[in-house]
Amino acid sequence: MPQISPFIGQDIYEAWKTEGYVGAGISIPASVIGLGQSTYETSLDKRNVNVRLWAKEQGISGIDGYQDLLSTDRRAYTEGHKQEADALEADIKSKSDQDIKWAVSAWRRIEIQNEAVKNQTADDALLSKFFSKEPGAISPQVWNRRRKDRAIDTAARKDELFKELNTKEPETPTDRYYTELERLEEKSNGVMSPDSWDNLDRWIASQPTEDRKYIENDARGGAITPMVEAWYLVNKVLEPYYQVKDQILLKYPKDVRDEITPIWKEYINEPSKIRKDQLKKNSNGVIAGIERDISIAQDMMRTPIWDTEAQNKRASLRNALLIRWNISTKITSEAGFQEVVEALR
Repeated sequence: MPQISPFIGQDIYEAWKTEGYVGAGISIPASVIGLGQSTYETSLDKRNVNVRLWAKEQGISGIDGYQDLLSTDRRAYTEGHKQEADALEADIKSKSDQDIKWAVSAWRRIEIQNEAVKNQTADDALLSKFFSKEPGAISPQVWNRRRKDRAIDTAARKDELFKELNTKEPETPTDRYYTELERLEEKSNGVMSPDSWDNLDRWIASQPTEDRKYIENDARGGAITPMVEAWYLVNKVLEPYYQVKDQILLKYPKDVRDEITPIWKEYINEPSKIRKDQLKKNSNGVIAGIERDISIAQDMMRTPIWDTEAQNKRASLRNALLIRWNISTKITSEAGFQEVVEALR
């Protein structure tokens, strides 16, 4: 059953404008576009009322409408409300077949999201096999690359899919996502390097939960499955480890820092591996020295050598996550992983 895009409200608002309701004394439902008050009840309003009641019964908090549900909860809700979902699907599909502009865009986004949910769920199952050491698995690197590929496909069609996209004065989570993507792209010479994509994931992980759901489901053309949400949690836990790379230059004296900063920035922002290797070779040991210092500092962030028990538990958790997600296998023991996770909840 198709999953309605969380930002479909804007598309339906365009329908009201197209069909002459805007400016004719008819108020647009607040639950559809998130603006103003509403006295005009629609099937979408009814669905949001039903969603709130259903979410309360399921013990899910913070739900105002269908757009607030995780993709797994949407499927569960839709399975119990097939008639309602069929009516919404049929209406959008019918208008799309009539080549009504807003519906064509809305239907295409629904198709992309449905495909993403299917692909992400399949990839999650294969990644689970990696964690349980079963045959036929994919590594976290392959899992993330496939997510990135879907994000690239969606970004390539952003002008078609997001008619109201505004990266100059961003207002929505999707606006902010593409603003950050453009910033990272510009920083790495107009190409999203592997480091740029990693930094984009870290940025998404830092966003509020609701924004993160919108970004993954809408802006990236992906799906917030439990595994994807777990990955963002991993990024949050590992943030101090990643920050070492961002802050390493601050440890050097100012005169040294002023000299090596341009060399290092050019290196880390270069998307081409061949060019990176050349820069490193020509740096007279500067880049190799910085990378060595990063390695030492990151080892400290994952080793229980700190003053308090809480700090040591966090270091052990970082180590376990780095191993579990195959980010770094430098320290090979995964002992106590579940115990550490439980201790930090």
